[in-house]
Amino acid sequence: MSPPPAPPPPADAPEVQVIAPHRDVGETTVRREDAGEMPGTFGDPTRFAETLPGFIPTASGLQAFFVRGAPPTATGYFIDGVPVPLLYHIGFGPSVIHPGLVDHVDFYQGAPSASYGRYVGGVIAASSTPPASGAHGEANLRLFDAGALAETPFGDGRGSVLAAARYGYPGVVLPLFTQDTGLSYWDYQARATWNLDDRDRIGAFVFGSYDRLTQVQHPGNAPAYTQQLAFDEFHRADVRWDRALGHASTLRVAATLGRDRVGNDSANANDDSVRLRTELDTRASDAIRVRAGADAQLDALRPGSTPEGARGIALALVPSRDAVVMGAYGDVSWRISPRVEITPGLRADVYSTENLPALPAATNGTTTPVLEPRLAARVRVAQWLTSVSTFGISHQLLGIPAQYPATTPYIQPGVQQGLMTSVQTSQGLELGLPASFSLGVTGFLHDYIGLPDVTAPCSPVAGTNECITPQANGRALGMEVLLRRSFAERFTLWISYTLSQSTRQARLPGDAEPTVTILSEYDRTHVVSAVASYDFGRGWKAGTRVFAYSGRPYTPSYRGGPSLPYDTARLPAFWRLDARLEKSWLLRGGRDRITVVLEGINVTLNQEAIDAHCDVSQVGSSSCIDTLGPITIPSIGVEGSFR
Repeated sequence: MSPPPAPPPPADAPEVQVIAPHRDVGETTVRREDAGEMPGTFGDPTRFAETLPGFIPTASGLQAFFVRGAPPTATGYFIDGVPVPLLYHIGFGPSVIHPGLVDHVDFYQGAPSASYGRYVGGVIAASSTPPASGAHGEANLRLFDAGALAETPFGDGRGSVLAAARYGYPGVVLPLFTQDTGLSYWDYQARATWNLDDRDRIGAFVFGSYDRLTQVQHPGNAPAYTQQLAFDEFHRADVRWDRALGHASTLRVAATLGRDRVGNDSANANDDSVRLRTELDTRASDAIRVRAGADAQLDALRPGSTPEGARGIALALVPSRDAVVMGAYGDVSWRISPRVEITPGLRADVYSTENLPALPAATNGTTTPVLEPRLAARVRVAQWLTSVSTFGISHQLLGIPAQYPATTPYIQPGVQQGLMTSVQTSQGLELGLPASFSLGVTGFLHDYIGLPDVTAPCSPVAGTNECITPQANGRALGMEVLLRRSFAERFTLWISYTLSQSTRQARLPGDAEPTVTILSEYDRTHVVSAVASYDFGRGWKAGTRVFAYSGRPYTPSYRGGPSLPYDTARLPAFWRLDARLEKSWLLRGGRDRITVVLEGINVTLNQEAIDAHCDVSQVGSSSCIDTLGPITIPSIGVEGSFR
C-alpha cells in the first residue's frame, strides 16, 4: 500500500523539483510541481505532452495526438491503469481530473512497458495521489473555469474520502476573440478508501468528463448554422482491493465499468465496457523488479443517435460491435550492474469480435491471439553519456475512427475489421552537460500494419448494407531532440524538436491492392517547442513558450474528384506564444498557499488551418483553407490550498 504523504516542509526550506527520479527505460515522468514551471500547461502535468518530442497534436489545443506517425486513436490514455479516451479537455483545457489528484504522469513515445497494451501508438498514463493522512483542499477561480478539491480522513485515519469537480465556461471569454467558436467542458471525481488492516485497503474511484467544440458555418448564401466539430464524454467507476505483500510488493484486484460517447456533426458513437484486472508489482531485490498482471474486458460499441442540429443524413461513425479482449503480461527490470539495466517483457492477448447486425460468416466474428515481446535497455557508456534502446510489438482493435484530421471528402468509411499492428524501435543517447543541462537525441523507426485505408472505396458485403474498409501499411521514421535544464534550478530551459516523416500505402482508383506510397495524413515534418521560465524568489515566477509546427498534408481536388496521388499539398504552418506570471504567498508557517496567476495561451491570437477544400489551381491560396479560432485562453486566476 502507498505510504502516507510526507509532512509539508518549513516555510524557509528550499523547493526541489525532480523529473523522472525512477523511470522506466524510454519513459518520461512528470510530477505536478514540474508542470507548474511550464507556461501553457495551467499547472497540469497531463498537458506536458505538447512539450515532449514525438507528441504532435492534431490541431493546437485538441486532446488527440499523432505519436511517431500513429493515428490519433492509437494513443493510449490511462488513469490509475484505467483506459480513458482522453486526459485533458479540448481547446487548451485542463486535465480531466483535478491536478491536486495527480501524483505524476508517465509518457511513452513508443514501446511502453508490457503493462500497457492494446494501443499501437504512444501512451500517457496518469497516477493519482495516495489517500492523505490529514484534511486538505484546493480551489481555483479563473476567467474560463472554476474547480475545487477536498479530502479528509475518517474512522481514526482508517478511511479517506475525496471529492473534486471543475466547470469550464470558456464560451464567456471566446467571443471576445472569435464570434464563431463555442467551447464548454466539465469533469468530476470522487474517491473513498478504507483500510481493512495494516495490509489491505479497499476503495472506489468514480470520475467523468465532458467536452464540446462548435463553430458557426456560413455556407455561401445559405443560412448560417452551428457545426459540432468535436464531442467527447466518458464516465468510469472503478472498485479496487489493494494488498501489501511484504515491504516492497503490492497486489491490486479491480473491476471497472465505463461509458464513452464521441462524435461530431455527422455522427455519434457509444461504447459501454466492463473490465476485470489484477496487477502485481514486487521487488525481488534492489536490482530486480517484477511486474505482472491479467485482465478481461467486454466492449459493446454502438452508433449513437443523430446529433442535435446535424445537417443532412447522419453517417454511421462505427458499426455495432461486441468485443471481448483477454490478456496477461509480465516484465522484469533487471539492473545487471550500476551501468546496465534491461527490461524484457511479454504480453499475450486474445481479441474476439462480433459485428451486429450479423454480417455473413466470412466477414463477421473473429478470434485472434497475439504475442507482443518488449525489450528496453539503458547502458551508461560514460559518466556523462547513456544509451537508451527500446523495441516492442503492439496490436490494437480497429474501432472509432479519428475525428481529426479530415482525410478526404470523397470516400465514406465502412466497417473496420481486424487488428492494427506496430513494430516500434528506437535508439537514443542522453548526454549530461555543464550547468545542470542535459541533451537527449533519439532516432526511431515505427512500422504500422493494417491501418484503415480511408482513401479507398470500401468493399460491399453481399446481401447487406454494409461495406468493409480496406487496410494498408505505413511507416514513420525520424529524430527527436530534447535539451533541458533541471527544474531544481531557478532558470529553466526546455527545448524539444522533432524531425520526422510518416508515410503509408494507398490504393489508386481501379486498383485492388495498395500501389503507391504517400505522405500520411498524420505527417508533420517539423515540430518545435521552446520554454523558458525563471524563479525570481519571494514567490514570483515567470515564463514563456513558443510552439510551432509545419502543416499536415491534404489532397486537392481535380474535376470533382481527388487529384492523384493523394496528399500532395500541405496546410500552412502554425505557431503560437504562451506566457505565465505568478505570485505566491505562504500562510500559517507554509501550511497554506495562495497564488495569483496571470497566464495566456496563444496570446498572439493566431488562427490555425485545420482542413482545405482546394482545387489544384488554388493550392497555395488562403481562400480555400478552413481555419479554427483563434482559440485563446487568457487566465487571471486565484489558486489556494490548505492543510
